Amino acid sequence: MPPELVLRMAKKRKLDGIAVVDHDLFKGTLEVKKLNKDKDFKVILSEEVTTNKGHLLAYDIHSGIKSRDFFEAADEIHRQGGLAVIAHPFRPIKRHHFQLPLNNVRNVLDAVEGFNGRILLNHGNIRAQEEAKKLGFPMTAGSDAHIWFEVGRCWMEFKGDWRKAILSKKTTLHGSIWQGRIGGICTGMHRIGWM
Repeated sequence: MPPELVLRMAKKRKLDGIAVVDHDLFKGTLEVKKLNKDKDFKVILSEEVTTNKGHLLAYDIHSGIKSRDFFEAADEIHRQGGLAVIAHPFRPIKRHHFQLPLNNVRNVLDAVEGFNGRILLNHGNIRAQEEAKKLGFPMTAGSDAHIWFEVGRCWMEFKGDWRKAILSKKTTLHGSIWQGRIGGICTGMHRIGWM
């Protein structure tokens, strides 16, 4: 998807910012950040890393993640000062499903993606949210947009700093999946869209 289109769609959806998480590529997030001239719109440098245990979202990093080993990639993210978030941990497609029990990686992850817009049946999102709550993980939401009209279909609402909101579990997840809209109304807090 062209970076110009990503940026235009995120703003059209009235998001206050976006994290572009291309699969194993850092170039796209840099291009969107470079194109953004709006000081009131935040572009968070990010990447979706394909690891040997599942997809790992790397938020707020400054260069691409090299390792494809789950534990090494998470360590690389943290060395850059970023957040390591497991993507769609209970997606029904086995190659997209996280391969370890979340309880075994409590000291490795910063959060769990509790709402993913590309999950066809919402039970994967429900299970992710239930497990995250049970284990005390903060949660994020992501559109997982692969085509233009998916940009901004899932988002988080929060007050103040996005990192602090995630880590202190003060985010509200909203959005839609292929089967219809899930979530609530806009409460006037800041919204950051995760792709």
